[in-house]
Amino acid sequence: MLDRETMLADNRLGAALALARRRELPIPKPVVAAEATLDELRRLQAQPDPPVPTLPARADAIEAAFVAAANQRANVAAVRAMAAESVDVAATELSAAVKNSLAGWIDGLAENFATELVDFREAAASAPNVSADALAGLAPVAFEAWQTATRCALSLDLLVEDRRLLAQAFGENPATRLWGHALPLIAVLKPHVGDREDLGDAFRARAAELKSVDALTDSSSRWRGWVSAEDRGLLRLSLAGPAEVGPRVALVESWRVGFDALLTRAGGVELGGVLAGAENTWRILATVGGA
Repeated sequence: MLDRETMLADNRLGAALALARRRELPIPKPVVAAEATLDELRRLQAQPDPPVPTLPARADAIEAAFVAAANQRANVAAVRAMAAESVDVAATELSAAVKNSLAGWIDGLAENFATELVDFREAAASAPNVSADALAGLAPVAFEAWQTATRCALSLDLLVEDRRLLAQAFGENPATRLWGHALPLIAVLKPHVGDREDLGDAFRARAAELKSVDALTDSSSRWRGWVSAEDRGLLRLSLAGPAEVGPRVALVESWRVGFDALLTRAGGVELGGVLAGAENTWRILATVGGA
């Protein structure tokens, strides 16, 4: 028998339901009711045929016993057929119920993220920023702080991955052509507020830093980088709420559009001794830390 998640009309919604249970997020009553309906239909669909009745002691009673058993078999077969025809409808209703629950689950993840980020900040403030290779020389108190910060950082990573999964089920696309695919999920990028003439320098400085932070493989070091960027006003850390991914992506893209326009007005940028026209914008962005 297929599990409920596999029976959902959209496998992404099935994954979202499994995530909600794994995270112990509240499961709304319409989802529970739709699951019960689907379970019952599956039970009915799996009913076996009644067995052949035991032969009566009297020969003249055999026909009546068989007619009764045949009617019972016909009823079971009819119920199985109706259940099979109804499974797709019930699965669609469950999918709709799960889809209506996504916003609440995203809010739940965002609350967990905010709590975990506070815990990470507190732990990282007293924890040495060292690799696992340097742990042997740490005092017990420092080692415990390092463990706490690392555990919080890994928890933040898992929350981001779960938010990415819910983004897929919610129909959001967090990917941008700048600064990777995680930034719109975890932060609101601050808009550029300087003079138009310094947009290029501001873009390059921000692009280089954000790309270098995103590229860090050590979770604790990476989240220290994000926290530092927030403390210096480059961004505001928060897990994207329902329908917030699109506006965050648009804000990131506004930097790209502004820099693209700057290149177009300038007619080219000298990079590494080569004059590159605006048509090579994305090669330039990749080099300076953008795309």
